[in-house]
Amino acid sequence: MNILEKIDFLMKQKGIKNRAELSELSGIPYSTITGFYAKGYDKMKLSTLKTLARFFGVSTDYLGRDEITDPNYGFPAPKAPALAPDEHQLLDDYRTFNDEGKEKIRDYVADLKDNPKYKKCSESRLDKEA
Repeated sequence: MNILEKIDFLMKQKGIKNRAELSELSGIPYSTITGFYAKGYDKMKLSTLKTLARFFGVSTDYLGRDEITDPNYGFPAPKAPALAPDEHQLLDDYRTFNDEGKEKIRDYVADLKDNPKYKKCSESRLDKEA
């Protein structure tokens, strides 16, 4: 996917209707943007590439390198939330079971999850019941 295809993809994701709107929102002159499509992007300034990357929330590598197709390239994966000690214990216990035991645990948890009696209540629901 080349840079123009990526820009079109990112515009669609952000709900940007056309190049004029991209120009207005990004601060890049309209003539610069249309020039990429008409004349090519080989001589795109690094400052323009950086502005586009910052605007779309992607890396310059993603925009500039055709072989990179993941818009999240160059950004660390989101960290998983920290587990409480009792959650660690549950995970440790789960890992001691064989496949049959693990399947039983998953079935039991699914049953509990579907039962409203065991779900966390939101404050608004508690206020209504009070």
